[in-house]
Amino acid sequence: ELKWERLVEVNPGIDYGLFNSRITGSIDYYQRTSDQLLLNNPVSVTTGFNSALVNLGKVKNEGVEFELRTRNIAKENFSWSSTVIATTNKNTLVDFADSDGQITTVDTKRASEWINLEGQPISTFYGWVVDKEIPLEYLKDAFHPVGGQAQDVYVKDLNGDGLIDGDDRTALGDPYPELVWSFTNEFQFGNVDISFMFQGSHGAEVRNMADQYMFNHFNSSQDFNPATTPDQGFIKEKIFTNAIIQDASYIALRNVNIGYNFSQDLMSKYAINGLRIYASGQNLLYKTAKGYTGWNPESVISTGQTTYGYQLGGNPIFSTISIGLNLDF
Repeated sequence: ELKWERLVEVNPGIDYGLFNSRITGSIDYYQRTSDQLLLNNPVSVTTGFNSALVNLGKVKNEGVEFELRTRNIAKENFSWSSTVIATTNKNTLVDFADSDGQITTVDTKRASEWINLEGQPISTFYGWVVDKEIPLEYLKDAFHPVGGQAQDVYVKDLNGDGLIDGDDRTALGDPYPELVWSFTNEFQFGNVDISFMFQGSHGAEVRNMADQYMFNHFNSSQDFNPATTPDQGFIKEKIFTNAIIQDASYIALRNVNIGYNFSQDLMSKYAINGLRIYASGQNLLYKTAKGYTGWNPESVISTGQTTYGYQLGGNPIFSTISIGLNLDF
């Protein structure tokens, strides 16, 4: 019998104000525990199904939320205010009952494995660690190959038993950011107003499979140019290593706005209550982490709570500019 998921939240905090409220803000600690998660859990093939929807698991998210607002300058013809918001987060799988240590996958054609282990983040990436890459022409009798399609990588013998097998897999990261923040500034120069907001996310990782699908070995030779895509073994790779785990951190100039409000004295001559012209831009600057090869670190395929963080192409980040006016009669 399926039940509703349960959410228990603890959220103590303080609000503060200093210097006649020129500095205000809040600091909050939060702990959100989700219990009886609705998950597709693998079942025996003898049932005729691959999985069943069940209530399983307890996940805890906890961290600190910080907000700081300042009125930096407050004069008749000029004002400037700023806002900083930052949130930290730690995700932990608290209880997974008999499924503790469950290894899951969503893609049989490409390497895709997650492990769900109590005490670790849910949807932790799981696989081998690359020792080094070796050009294919130098490999005759590879000592550490894993899988016939992956002869250009050596992986580490993590347990030191002289064999490369499933026991050498390990946690490779998780898809949850450790810090998310924004920084906003607002200016007023007489009738002109300007504002902008930077936003950032740090610590999340993604399993970026876009290259393996775009340049896979089923492409014709004219579409697969070794000069531009030399790492053919990586493209064909069927095992899951940290080579396809990428840092999904980013910093973005999320929006910029500039506007001009025509004076009320001027507008009243034309029976107009107000006129404002403006221009705005979104994502005019966007900086991803070094080594990230995808189009959008914020986009992942929703494959379930136990297989989160899977990226396969997706829509890129768009930069947009808008111009308009607001007219009030």
